[in-house]
Amino acid sequence: MKRVKLASLMAAVCIAASCNTLEFKDERSGSITLSISGADEYGLKGGGSLQSIPDGVVKELDTNNFTLSIYSENGLKVYDGKYGKRPGEFVVVPGAYDVKLHSHEFNAPAFDSPLFGDEQTVMVGSDMGVNVLLACRQLNSAVRLNFTEAFRKKFAGTGLLLKDMNGEMEYPYTAGRFCYVEPGAIELIYRSSGADTLLCTRQIPQGRMLTLNLSYAPGNKNSSSISIAADTAREWVSEGFNVGHRIPTGACTIEQAKGMVGEKSVTVFGFILGGDASETSMRIAPPFSSKTNIVIAPSMLERNRNNCFVVELPTGSVRDGLNLVSYPEYLGKAVIITGNVVESYHGYTGIKGTKAFAILY
Repeated sequence: MKRVKLASLMAAVCIAASCNTLEFKDERSGSITLSISGADEYGLKGGGSLQSIPDGVVKELDTNNFTLSIYSENGLKVYDGKYGKRPGEFVVVPGAYDVKLHSHEFNAPAFDSPLFGDEQTVMVGSDMGVNVLLACRQLNSAVRLNFTEAFRKKFAGTGLLLKDMNGEMEYPYTAGRFCYVEPGAIELIYRSSGADTLLCTRQIPQGRMLTLNLSYAPGNKNSSSISIAADTAREWVSEGFNVGHRIPTGACTIEQAKGMVGEKSVTVFGFILGGDASETSMRIAPPFSSKTNIVIAPSMLERNRNNCFVVELPTGSVRDGLNLVSYPEYLGKAVIITGNVVESYHGYTGIKGTKAFAILY
């Protein structure tokens, strides 16, 4: 009796659904398909323009050999293997997925190691197909160092340490080529007799190809120069840096201090660029009219307000001894300032509650 009822039920279902088109589908699932935007034979076109990559590097790149990984927001693996061996479609449950396409593994600073690919997070809904269009761009950054004879003489040895967020390596004085690093903060360190001296820090965006020309000329505050040249795909930057401007022990750069908002009694190194600061302007040449603040910068050639600090000069010995109305000759001097780093002073990150200062040179 039960078998007859079950057969009758199945027949009814077949009639209602025309039986030959009956499809059992989990309505809760979605799918991901992948393609590379405008890929040429090497898979290197993205955003409508071909990246300027040396021919020797181009010929070694094949997106089919790139590593593709897809993981859910909970860390569950969907796929981890070669892009060229991926299935045509990934059926997944609804949710967020991290999709990464990398030309190779990159974990620490290294020569001859540009990382190409793309990284995206995609949302997949129920019964939803998502086509992920991947680009092929440079994901890491690079630094090339040039050294003057005066620099090598001052910092005797075989080279400097180049450090990023993942590790460090020695950059020999004789290298003269790009070392690839993780985008973000890098440090140049001189190591001698087991002691480390921080010479320079830089923030390097993704894809930046930065050349640093390192010189040593104590007290020459105007020796730093910057020139920028960019192509259509990767940004190439040359920058001069005089390591004669060494930061005193215990002090930090303006760039480092930006990450210390809310901290008190921070000592910051910079050059007195100007004064009379407001939310919309500052003066970089005499005459000055306000004794309440000065502006310090990483160099006297800096003109980007975001890279400067406005420093409050409270009533008392700090204002009396540091203001540019009374001491216009302080313009361009190297100085260290001790105070509280605040998120907004005249509209920008700066220093308030200044309690000490010292003119260095």
